[in-house]
Amino acid sequence: MFTTPLDITKTKGPENMHGPTLTTAERNWRDEMIMVRMFGLEMLHHRNGCRASTQEQLDEVATKYPLNEQAHALLGLGRAFIEPVWDDVPTDEDKRRTMSDSESDSEAEKGDLLAIEGTGGDADMDE
Repeated sequence: MFTTPLDITKTKGPENMHGPTLTTAERNWRDEMIMVRMFGLEMLHHRNGCRASTQEQLDEVATKYPLNEQAHALLGLGRAFIEPVWDDVPTDEDKRRTMSDSESDSEAEKGDLLAIEGTGGDADMDE
């Protein structure tokens, strides 16, 4: 069959023949991105089909392309990041009202309403 001698000790090409050597983190990231794209394409296929997809078909896609939390976040499927209200960055308005309480604020608003309606409040208002 083989007329020419074949060196079987060198069957592979150079190590970087198919691209640069990747670290484990780079390879995992690349694999996650491939899974995200494939999952997205399958879901797009099910959403753009002529007939509606059943929940079983959508579950099959999720089983076929398992996604981790980062992949869910990339697709916008994961839980959204909701910052707690108590950890909010103070605005200029918050800085002005640092020592006020809610009752005095509500009384000031009532006075402003009365002044606008003309039934009380400041008599010096032009409008």
